[in-house]
Parts: sequence; C-alpha cells; structure tokens
Amino acid sequence: MVMEQNGTIPFADNAYDWLEKSWGKNLSHKTSQPTATTTSAKLVDRLPRRVSLTIINLGSNNIYIAPEEAASTTNGIYLTGSGGSFAINLRKDAVLPLLEWSVISETSTSAVYVLEVRMI
Repeated sequence: MVMEQNGTIPFADNAYDWLEKSWGKNLSHKTSQPTATTTSAKLVDRLPRRVSLTIINLGSNNIYIAPEEAASTTNGIYLTGSGGSFAINLRKDAVLPLLEWSVISETSTSAVYVLEVRMI
C-alpha cells in the first residue's frame, strides 16, 4: 500500500473507500465464540469470499488448529492458552483464509474467538 507523506491513502476519501477499491467489493465481518474440546471439530467452514481470518485462544488450555483436516495435538498449529493467536489474510497467505479450519484443545475445554472478514 502506498501512503502519501501526510499519512493519507491516495485515491480514497476514507478507509471504507480504499477497501472497496483495493478488493473490488464491499467487506463485512462476522465473529463467533466456539469452544474447543478434546475432540477435533470444525472451527470455520470453507468460504471462497473470506479475505482474512483471526483466531484467538481465550481459554487457559492450549489448542491446536489445522486447515482442511482434523486438528490434533501432534498435527496442527499450536496456540497457547490465554491469548495465543493466529491471523491470516488473502494477500499475504494465498488460499489459507478460504479453507475450512478445525480445532482441538490439549486438555479440557477452551473458549475461542474467531473474526472473519468477507467480501459481500
């Protein structure tokens, strides 16, 4: 992204205009707060319109997330308890935000916060 010296974004009146011009679509967001258990479960569906995905482990137990397959404590991306997070977007991470993601907790249950940004 190119910014002017005064910190403004060229060719846009505001951030919403810039986002629409950058992506060619309007964007919206969706949040959810699923619970991770000791059994792998779907965290988010595959979604071709998703442009970014942020996952935050709100619980005290460690969790693992995985794209396109069951998460396990030996296969997945490790998110520590009490704030471990993972954020991806379409521009930097290719197809990863579009995929289905699963989650599993290492022990007991763990609250998870999910933020998705989607084209509308």
